[in-house]
Amino acid sequence: MYEDVKAQLHGRPRKKIANNTYLELDVMDSDKINMYLHGNRIASFTKNHITLSHAGWYTRTTKDRLNLALELANMLNVIYQHKWQWYISGIYKQHEQKFYGGIQLRYDRTIRG
Repeated sequence: MYEDVKAQLHGRPRKKIANNTYLELDVMDSDKINMYLHGNRIASFTKNHITLSHAGWYTRTTKDRLNLALELANMLNVIYQHKWQWYISGIYKQHEQKFYGGIQLRYDRTIRG
């Protein structure tokens, strides 16, 4: 959840968490944490939900970092690829859905909006 991600910052405004990947407090909203890959925001964490984006890059690294974002937030969802299409799983396979940029997941693992 949000507090788990915030704890990763250890009180700092920015922290490197993987190669070319950073967590950063949002300068306009102190209750929001963003994840950047090569300077592109690929995830935003708020107290209620997480927003995920491929930022236009359908790469293995982007998918890996999005899965890292889900892991940091203690979400059980997984983003995977099948026949060139990205999907996000739910708790059970029947809850899978096509992944799209800007998808928002509540921390109870339901899609927002």
